Amino acid sequence: MREKYTRFFENDTATAIGCGVAIVMLFISALAGVATRSTAGAALAFTLIVITMAAFNITEPKASFDADDTQVTFSYLGRKTVIRYGEIKDMKIERRNNEFKTRSGIQRCYVETLTIYAKEKTYVFSAQMDIDYDEVAKDPASMTAQFENSKFSRLKNYIEERIYINI
Repeated sequence: MREKYTRFFENDTATAIGCGVAIVMLFISALAGVATRSTAGAALAFTLIVITMAAFNITEPKASFDADDTQVTFSYLGRKTVIRYGEIKDMKIERRNNEFKTRSGIQRCYVETLTIYAKEKTYVFSAQMDIDYDEVAKDPASMTAQFENSKFSRLKNYIEERIYINI
């Protein structure tokens, strides 16, 4: 079972990542300025970094998970987390409605969090859910069906079936 999902960051995580990227951008631009002994070199390096980051942000790199008969692998930006089914003690899914203000108004999205309790570590993965709000407006009961058919819900069911097979 292989799926891609839109990873969700809490505000403090996104802020920390943004500050870290800004510091790295300034440092690389300063090094380019020193190496070329001109402000034009620093400006060119800064411009290239901004264009690269914009292109990276536009493509919205997706996180993914790949589950087979013995383990699940979560991947994001080249970093992989492998969890063997034999190590899993418990799993739970939580959903919440997230609202935040933007210039264009209030934005809403549902966030689904899968928590996997392993023998030595707790893993937490959050994803923005793809909810069909037109369908929910027609039939409010369809929200439950969309929750039950979400990517993390299907993964949890898949793993639970495999855990009982591997015991």
